[in-house]
Amino acid sequence: MFYSILHRTRHEYSAPVSENLVECRMMPRSEGAQRCLAFELQTEPRSNVLHYPDHQGNTVHHFDIPRLHEHLVITARAIVEVVDEFPSVTTQNSDIWEEIEHLTSQGGDYWEDLMPSKFVQTTPALLELVKALNVVRRGDPYTLLTEINKGLKKKLSLVPPPSRVPSPLEEVLAKGKATSQDFSHLMIALVRQLGIPARYVNGYYLWSAEGHKMADRADTHSWVEVCLPGWGWVGFDPTHGTVPTTRHIRVATGRDYADVPSTRGVFQGMAERKIESKVTVKELQEGPKHVFSLPAQLDHH
Repeated sequence: MFYSILHRTRHEYSAPVSENLVECRMMPRSEGAQRCLAFELQTEPRSNVLHYPDHQGNTVHHFDIPRLHEHLVITARAIVEVVDEFPSVTTQNSDIWEEIEHLTSQGGDYWEDLMPSKFVQTTPALLELVKALNVVRRGDPYTLLTEINKGLKKKLSLVPPPSRVPSPLEEVLAKGKATSQDFSHLMIALVRQLGIPARYVNGYYLWSAEGHKMADRADTHSWVEVCLPGWGWVGFDPTHGTVPTTRHIRVATGRDYADVPSTRGVFQGMAERKIESKVTVKELQEGPKHVFSLPAQLDHH
């Protein structure tokens, strides 16, 4: 599958601001079944856009606009290929729990994905959810994770995100309503209760023609990856109660949303800011014949 992606974010200020420092995580990753064939990021007003890889392997673009302006438009374009080569995990031997214990006992590369983070905290409401879904080590891990993935979808109703910042888990559970960000944070919290590394994935989702496009109308989406011995990082989409497919396009991974927002920055000036974002993802019938440039050093494997 080939996809073209156009992601445009517009910042409007109530009064001129004198400077803007911004970083973006908008370039799809190149690894596994996915490859970013081309990417470009432009700003208005124009700026010198630089980039670097963060410790998670996400590409971070950043820029500075040190002059008066009343708006900022960030436009990212990408062409991505996703092949149908996702790991086909079914069931595992219950002895895999011992391998998980061995994998995580030394900390190492996984300690960040086991500990609480900004939007993933252990709260009384979460512990009640642990009991309700019987989240305890039992049977084989993959079957248990599948139960959690489907159980969250049955327990909560999907709503559009009211703002750019996710809600605290206590509030989500009290209302019984969740965005894709909230679904992901809840599943990560439950999986970490089991002592299994879990991380947040920020990306895009291409709705099918018959899909129910009620929430995440901008086609931005989030889901979860869980580290299982012998399989590596395995994806789960608790918003839909399924696993990722070729319609899921990965952009960035982190402990939770706080690590991977599409844009983040600060501005200097006495003004209020309004942000609007729109994403268009289209399936291409064939691979592109001509693409814009992709810096070789940004191709992470």
